[in-house]
Amino acid sequence: MGAPPGYESEELTYAQRNPQTIMLSDGVRSRKTDTAYVVEIIDQNGTWLNSGVGTLSLSVAPAVFNFGFLPTDFARYIDTTDGAVTGTLPAATGSGKIYLAVKIDDTANVATIAAYGSDLIDGASSINLVDQWADCLIQDAASGYWHQIGKP
Repeated sequence: MGAPPGYESEELTYAQRNPQTIMLSDGVRSRKTDTAYVVEIIDQNGTWLNSGVGTLSLSVAPAVFNFGFLPTDFARYIDTTDGAVTGTLPAATGSGKIYLAVKIDDTANVATIAAYGSDLIDGASSINLVDQWADCLIQDAASGYWHQIGKP
């Protein structure tokens, strides 16, 4: 089975065959299956619904070069195998928009999530994802301010 579009490296193809689950918050998780990345929510009956069978539809995209988060994005799976990668958030307006970033490789290269201009992420200008499967869930909380959900 080939890798999804944009995931051509052998390392990612191998990783694709090994499911990985990341709990994003209570009742929300991101899970890698044999064929795709899915975001799932738990319903009132305790059943996990995913973007393929439930009503949830969220955009998931690979990133191997520096990029800007798009309004249509939800998750970016960042591969730093060939070097550091920076993802820049849009200007914070207080919209409530949520983004997920996950570093998927096991290299020493860093994936950086940077705030736009003078915006801040919980008082800092950026977040560094160093370890494989390190992730951050970030919400546009107010004008000029992003909040990392699930972190103090």
